[in-house]
Amino acid sequence: PEAVGDFRIATKSVTFGPTGSMTKNLSIAIENDALVEAAQTIKLRLVAARADTHAEYDVGDLYGRDAETQGDTDGASSEATLTITDDDAANAKVALGSNAGSTAKHTASIAENASPGTLSVPVTVSHLPEASTAFTVSVSGTATEGTDYSISPKTLTFTSSSAKTQNLTVTLTNDELVEDDQTIELDIASGTGSFSLYTRHAQGRLAQVTIEDDEQDKAKVVFGASVPGDMDTPVGYTATVAETVSGGRLSVPVTISHLPESSTVFTLEVLNTGTARSTADSGNPTGNPADYTISTPATVEFDATPNGFTKNLVITIADDKVEEDDETIDLRIKAADATPDLGDYYTRVSDASTAQVTLTSDDQVGSVVLSLPSGWATRGPVGSAWHPVREGTAVTITATANIAVGPGGWSVAVSNPVIDLPPWGGMRGSVSNGCRSVGQWPAFACPNDYGLPAVFKIQEGQTSATATLTLRSDTRDEPNPERLGLAAEATRGDRSVTAATLALRIEENASGIIVDPASAELIPGETTTYEVSLSGATAPTGNVTVTPTSGAAAKATVSCSTDPCVLTFTGGSTGNWATPQTVTVTAVAAGTAEVSHATASADSAWNQLTGLAGFSVKVNAAANTYRIAPAARADEGGTAELVIALGALAPTGGLAFTVDRSRQNDLEYLIAQPPAQTPDAGLADPAADLTSPPATVTVSEGERTVTLSDPIADDDLA
Repeated sequence: PEAVGDFRIATKSVTFGPTGSMTKNLSIAIENDALVEAAQTIKLRLVAARADTHAEYDVGDLYGRDAETQGDTDGASSEATLTITDDDAANAKVALGSNAGSTAKHTASIAENASPGTLSVPVTVSHLPEASTAFTVSVSGTATEGTDYSISPKTLTFTSSSAKTQNLTVTLTNDELVEDDQTIELDIASGTGSFSLYTRHAQGRLAQVTIEDDEQDKAKVVFGASVPGDMDTPVGYTATVAETVSGGRLSVPVTISHLPESSTVFTLEVLNTGTARSTADSGNPTGNPADYTISTPATVEFDATPNGFTKNLVITIADDKVEEDDETIDLRIKAADATPDLGDYYTRVSDASTAQVTLTSDDQVGSVVLSLPSGWATRGPVGSAWHPVREGTAVTITATANIAVGPGGWSVAVSNPVIDLPPWGGMRGSVSNGCRSVGQWPAFACPNDYGLPAVFKIQEGQTSATATLTLRSDTRDEPNPERLGLAAEATRGDRSVTAATLALRIEENASGIIVDPASAELIPGETTTYEVSLSGATAPTGNVTVTPTSGAAAKATVSCSTDPCVLTFTGGSTGNWATPQTVTVTAVAAGTAEVSHATASADSAWNQLTGLAGFSVKVNAAANTYRIAPAARADEGGTAELVIALGALAPTGGLAFTVDRSRQNDLEYLIAQPPAQTPDAGLADPAADLTSPPATVTVSEGERTVTLSDPIADDDLA
């Protein structure tokens, strides 16, 4: 059948005569169109002969129409097929872009926030197809279809009457996320109809669309919990936190103006300009401990979670017990580095890319104590203890603060000021850089008996420091040991603390004995004790016995662990010769008695010593009287103690005293007398300064004394 539009046959018959050629040609005109087509055929057939009875029967009907006629073998046939070979398919091309013959990838770019937010990507054919032909593109790339963009349609259909160029429409999603520039990769991958007849160049069939992110130039990262809109004028972030912060942690906020498309980590640097320590001093970890810890590396991580514009860097604060000034932690948001990521797009605003955290400490040195080396002998009862030292020696004195000291250290100045020494043999004494003459009791060391150390310093991070006290030798005969009370003032900047008195007793180099205390006042039936020890430059080579004897046994008697009472001191380097032994004195009747001491030893230096110290006893007649110590001294936060003494032993059931502390009864509690204040300024207020003191005190049955204790409030008032 005739293919309309592809060919034309003007005359569909041929005429033969009795003469002429036996071959005639049928003329067919082929239409040369510009359409891409598959090979096409034209089929011809000779009309069948008519029957001899047909009205139009003629000579032509006598010719047979068989496929092979009369045995001819020349291929003659009553049918013929003609094939039209398309000349356009060989040149047919399709490409992405406006040039169907392109040998390069088509490229285009568009800003994410472009208006109207669409981009046309052309698909062009060089020749239209005769039959409907569809071209379908495949999609890939770094952009995510359905999130970052959409394409419609993905299939374009061309016909013989369509335009040679049709467009794919890319619609963008204008989000607020920080992203890399992203790509959409297109490929003419499949089709229908005459698709296979079109040549697709390896590059021409491709297209790349780049979506340019519009948040990259607007993104900022700062310290602080700023609202994103406030980042145009950011300020540096500061915070102050006490070492005792609840939970031991501080959160330092970091805020971004735009969320990132995917997980993005910002590294935070700890600068060396801060004064706080992140690690302990290896040489002194106790005195200079770490002030804080931060995870290493210090980071905060953001993602596209809605409203997650602020993340916190958590700093763990160490609550140490070290005196410190305010210390700082300096932080900085690390700059973009050589490893690209989304964080590199964020501007580090100069003023807000750093943070400073100030750590405050409430730890302060509250006390400094003077002491002798560990294991040094201590004599006397608690509250009035003293330490024996010897002429001609040098003694190491240690000043110890209650906590490790702060920057610059504490300077310690040792002195022998006006002091109120603990009781010595029932007597108190005060001395101001002076001494009492030989033979008086108690005897106080003179300035030429010792050499005070120069000012020394407890270094930062340390709790103690040492200095040397020099005890000078002299040629004076000093039967009684000399007392030396050392005080110290420690200072750092405008702060100072005063060390409690360190009581020393300077003993003679010559062989002798020490009696402590030297006297007592008793009533009949009452007992007391004193201690005897040997003193000398060297230990005796043999045992030394000391025999105490009462000069008036009718008034007072003596006893000890042996009967009769003899104290035995062993000599040599391992002997107990320097260890005090106890003598008990019992009052018998009113009057006085002197207890003397005699020595005996195989060591001639200790045998039958003369001029030995004695013990004086005064026995008072029992009387229904009492007396109270006239004054007591105590620091705020400490306890003031006053002793009530009876003139006779307390009766059965004891003797109770009611204590009235009101000012109206003229009872004064003297805390201190500040300068330039009214006379009453130094009087304690019983309601404010005394903390829950007892209302009554009782002298127990058979006893003579009781201690009245008054806790003093530490009110932090000047």
